[in-house]
Amino acid sequence: MFIKHGKEYDLKPDWAEELYQKYVRVLKQENKTDYPAFYQLAVDYRKALVRFYGVSHETTLKATMQLAELGEERTDHHEDAIAMYEEADQKSRNLPKGQVTEPTLASIHAARKRLPTLYSRSKLVHSPRAIEL
Repeated sequence: MFIKHGKEYDLKPDWAEELYQKYVRVLKQENKTDYPAFYQLAVDYRKALVRFYGVSHETTLKATMQLAELGEERTDHHEDAIAMYEEADQKSRNLPKGQVTEPTLASIHAARKRLPTLYSRSKLVHSPRAIEL
């Protein structure tokens, strides 16, 4: 419902996040959903957040981080995970102080420290961006 109609119903970001987290929790408990379905759900959720609230909104940044963490689980998504981590890092640096909570900033900071390892395990190991880290 949120992914398709969130803007029409003026759903608040906190409500959307809670709904998504509960839905994922139920899917995991049922053990009937495989990785590709979870990954696609995370992609669709993040796209909806970007569309409804913008790429720099805290809820979107958290979804970006969650998508990146999910991408770390499979080698075919490492490059996507790197892009998501870098986007979250870049967007968080450009926000006014106080617009994003400390726990979210700490999560982004921790991910920044994991980037060199992720680069080394990805196809981007020889990328000039990997050297900058």
